[in-house]
This record gives sequence, C-alpha cells and structure tokens, in this order.
Amino acid sequence: LSNNSTGDEYGGAVYIAYDGTLTVSSSTFDGNNSGNSDGGAIYVYETNLEMSGSSFRGNEGAEGGALYIEGATNTAVESITTSTFANNKGADEYGGAIYDDKGNLQIYSSTFSANSAYYGGALYYDSADGLGLGNDTFDGNQAGGEGGAIDIEKVATTGSIDLLNDTVTRNQSYRGGGIFKPQNANAIENTIVAGNYGGFSADGGGDCWGTKELDNAATADKGGNIDGDGSCFSGETPGDQVNVAPLLGELAANGGPTETDGLLAGSPAIGTGVSSPFPCPPVDQRGAARSGACDVGAFQGVLGGSSTPSGSTTVSGSSAAAATTVAAAKAGTTKPAPCKSKRTERINWKARAGVHFQKIVVMRGGKTYRHLAGSAREATVSLVGLPKGAVVVRVTGTTHSGEQYTMARTYHLCAAHRRNGKSGSGYLTHS
Repeated sequence: LSNNSTGDEYGGAVYIAYDGTLTVSSSTFDGNNSGNSDGGAIYVYETNLEMSGSSFRGNEGAEGGALYIEGATNTAVESITTSTFANNKGADEYGGAIYDDKGNLQIYSSTFSANSAYYGGALYYDSADGLGLGNDTFDGNQAGGEGGAIDIEKVATTGSIDLLNDTVTRNQSYRGGGIFKPQNANAIENTIVAGNYGGFSADGGGDCWGTKELDNAATADKGGNIDGDGSCFSGETPGDQVNVAPLLGELAANGGPTETDGLLAGSPAIGTGVSSPFPCPPVDQRGAARSGACDVGAFQGVLGGSSTPSGSTTVSGSSAAAATTVAAAKAGTTKPAPCKSKRTERINWKARAGVHFQKIVVMRGGKTYRHLAGSAREATVSLVGLPKGAVVVRVTGTTHSGEQYTMARTYHLCAAHRRNGKSGSGYLTHS
C-alpha cells in the first residue's frame, strides 16, 4: 500500500476500528500520509494488532508517522515482529514511527532508522498498559525535543515496561538522544545505549535523560547493559559497563529479515550479557542462535564471523510471560555494495544579527572526526566519500553578548530515495 492519502483523516492507508484483530504480514507501506491527523500508514482504534515481516518507509502523519495504536483495552494484544520502520515522520510532534496510546505493545526483532518527530523520534510511549522491546535496533532516529529514539512518557500501571537485548545508537535529540525518561521503565537488561547525541541541552544527557539530573534508569537496571556516556545507568549493577564505546558496525543487511548493527572485533558487548533475572533470548534479532555466552544488544557474534540465520525459531520476549515466534529470513541474501556519499551540503546560517560561527563539528557514532571553519553567516560542509550511515553536523556560534547559539542536522547518507529507490543522501531534519 503506497502513496495513499486521507487528506486530514486518520490512517493514511488503513483505518481499523472496534473489536477483532488486524493482522498485517509480509506487507509494505510506503509514502502514505494522513495530513493533520494521526497514523500516516495505519490507525488502530479499539482493535488488536498482530504484525510481522512488514516494512514502513516514508510515511507521515500528525502523530505516529507510520502507526498510531489505540488498543481496545489495557490487555489488548498489540504485537510487532521482524518489521522495519524507516524515514517515517510524526509531523505534529509525537512518534516518528509509532505512537502508542493504549494497549500492551510488544515489539521484537524489528529495526527503526531515520524516523523523526519532536518527541520520540522512533517511538512515543504514552500508554500505561505496558511495553516490551526485545532484540530491536534503533539507529539514526531524531527528535527535535526529547527522546531521539524512545520517549517513555508514562509508567506502566498495568503490565510492565521492559527492554531486553536492544541496541540504541546514533540517535539524536535535544534531551536524551537515545532514551527520554528511562526511569519509567521496569527492567532494562543486556541493552546497548551508546553513541547517541543529546548535547544541545545543558542539563540533558546524550544517551539518556530523566526529569532530574540523577533521574536515570538506575532503578530499572537489571545488569549486562552498556552505557556510552554514563547518563543511563549508575554502573553499580553487576555486568554493566559505563562510559565505554560498544564498537558497532554501521546499520546493514547482516542476514535475517531486518538490518542490524553488528559487533566489531573487540567489542565489549561480546560475551558480557547476563541471564538473570530474565534469560537471554535463544536467538538474536536476525534469528541466529545465541550459542555460548550472551552478547549485549540485538546482535550475537562478531560482524563478518557470525552465522547467517535460516529457518524459523522461537524468540523470548522482554519478560518470561511475553514471548513470540519469529520467522527468520532464509540464508543467502546478497549484501549490496557499499555506497559512498557524493553529498556536499551548504548550510545557510539564518541567525539574527550579531551571531557568528564559532565551530562546525561533524560527528559519527558519538565521535568527533572533523572540524570545519565557517564565515559569519554561511559555510560549506562536505560529506563526500563517507559510507552509509548517520552523521550529525553541529554548528555552534556566539552572539555579541557571549551567548552560545547552536544548530544541528542529521544526514542519512546513501538512504534510498522514497520514490525511485536510487542511492542518494539527504538530511532528516534540523533543530
């Protein structure tokens, strides 16, 4: 279902309401739009949802760029497995890919990349009915305000909020580049939250940000987590690694139904996961067996040296009670040749009088690798030759009074164009 529009009504391609179950399997939703209403591709109202093996790209809605979920009851079944959400936009602030308003939502073995909104670049959780994330990858999403990847806005009064073996990296926001309000979760185990950027706020963390300076995910920390900048976890829980780089590869087709961030040789995520209180899932996001010691994050094994999954297997969820069967893609998928960007961007510095450039910094995966000088009002930033992935261009300036002035854009290099599928590049948004 592609390029459908409701004008300004709910569900750009599908609107489903009242009782029953909407089943979506092996389906594609591209370029759908709901205008000033919610659910760019699908709006679910008082209905259960069972989704697997589907793809959502370039959809846009006011809230929930791809999917708006308002389940039937607090025990509604809302499950998503082996699906991809990329380049979707929540135009009216909330949930670049998904807005979860009601119902217990469980998402497993799925990838969220290059989605954008003001709150919750990929996922905005506003339900009190529970959320489970297991074996998922959040890479390169952006929020102008809070929660570059995930905004956990409420605590769960029924069910629980659990993150198990997830990878959250290269996301960006004003506060909480990776996760906003992680303290609202009930359990976070064997999860990578690293290489995210949230430095625009003086009191905001790059990887995580709570409602107070020390209001992080310490109460939800069950161990085995990797925190890139120390803004998520206290480091006191056994198995945690704080202020370390996870050494991740770029988001790519590494086998299985969805793209993943593989572990590079020497990654501190290799073999350092824990198996209590929740057991390590028997397979990773791709469906590859987690043999031996459990690796942290959604990927098991060393990139280039791990097995390619085939057949089908059973994946455990984010708690013992939440499990789902995941059909892994068959082996033999051809990996595309690496793309090289040909992009040169001119950033027009549309600031008030008296603002002058101080520094331009290009960042990738949380690491600064290039500094460029600029004029008072304009600069050229070259991204030529850089491989596929997300980079952040951050511009800082000063006013006559010494006040700092900041602008940033995230560029997704070699992302497929929405209509013709050719390799190109483009910036997602700016804040």
